[in-house]
Amino acid sequence: MQRNRGQHPVRRRLRELQYYYHTDYLGSSYITNLDEEVVQHIEYVAFDEVFIEERKNIWNTH
Repeated sequence: MQRNRGQHPVRRRLRELQYYYHTDYLGSSYITNLDEEVVQHIEYVAFDEVFIEERKNIWNTH
Protein backbone atom coordinates (compact mmCIF):
# COMPACT_ATOMS: atom_id res chain seq x y z
CA MET A 1 0.00 0.00 0.00
CA GLN A 2 1.39 3.38 -0.98
CA ARG A 3 1.12 6.28 1.47
CA ASN A 4 0.00 9.72 0.43
CA ARG A 5 3.15 11.86 0.46
CA GLY A 6 1.22 15.15 0.77
CA GLN A 7 0.59 16.93 4.06
CA HIS A 8 -2.21 15.75 6.29
CA PRO A 9 -5.28 18.04 5.85
CA VAL A 10 -5.32 19.06 9.53
CA ARG A 11 -1.62 19.88 9.52
CA ARG A 12 -2.04 21.88 6.30
CA ARG A 13 -4.94 23.85 7.82
CA LEU A 14 -2.96 24.59 11.00
CA ARG A 15 -0.12 25.89 8.84
CA GLU A 16 -2.56 28.26 7.09
CA LEU A 17 -3.71 29.61 10.47
CA GLN A 18 -0.23 30.37 11.84
CA TYR A 19 0.70 34.07 11.91
CA TYR A 20 3.53 36.20 13.30
CA TYR A 21 3.14 39.66 14.83
CA HIS A 22 5.93 42.24 14.34
CA THR A 23 5.79 45.68 15.95
CA ASP A 24 7.86 48.80 16.62
CA TYR A 25 7.97 51.39 19.43
CA LEU A 26 5.09 53.44 17.94
CA GLY A 27 2.79 50.43 17.78
CA SER A 28 3.01 50.07 14.02
CA SER A 29 2.66 46.43 13.09
CA TYR A 30 3.02 43.79 10.43
CA ILE A 31 1.27 40.44 10.61
CA THR A 32 2.81 37.78 8.37
CA ASN A 33 2.03 34.15 7.60
CA LEU A 34 4.46 31.23 7.47
CA ASP A 35 5.33 32.08 3.87
CA GLU A 36 6.46 35.57 5.03
CA GLU A 37 3.60 37.24 3.15
CA VAL A 38 2.18 40.36 4.80
CA VAL A 39 -1.43 39.76 5.79
CA GLN A 40 -1.95 43.01 7.69
CA HIS A 41 0.11 46.19 7.98
CA ILE A 42 -0.73 49.21 10.13
CA GLU A 43 1.56 52.23 10.59
CA TYR A 44 1.06 54.83 13.28
CA VAL A 45 2.54 58.28 13.71
CA ALA A 46 3.02 59.89 17.12
CA PHE A 47 0.00 59.96 19.47
CA ASP A 48 -1.54 56.73 18.06
CA GLU A 49 -2.84 58.32 14.87
CA VAL A 50 -3.20 55.78 12.05
CA PHE A 51 -1.09 56.70 9.03
CA ILE A 52 -1.44 53.58 6.83
CA GLU A 53 -3.70 50.56 7.18
CA GLU A 54 -3.37 47.60 4.81
CA ARG A 55 -5.32 44.36 4.97
CA LYS A 56 -4.98 41.72 2.28
CA ASN A 57 -3.81 44.11 -0.44
CA ILE A 58 -6.28 46.88 0.42
CA TRP A 59 -4.61 50.18 1.25
CA ASN A 60 -6.06 53.04 3.29
CA THR A 61 -4.02 56.15 3.98
CA HIS A 62 -5.12 58.85 6.40
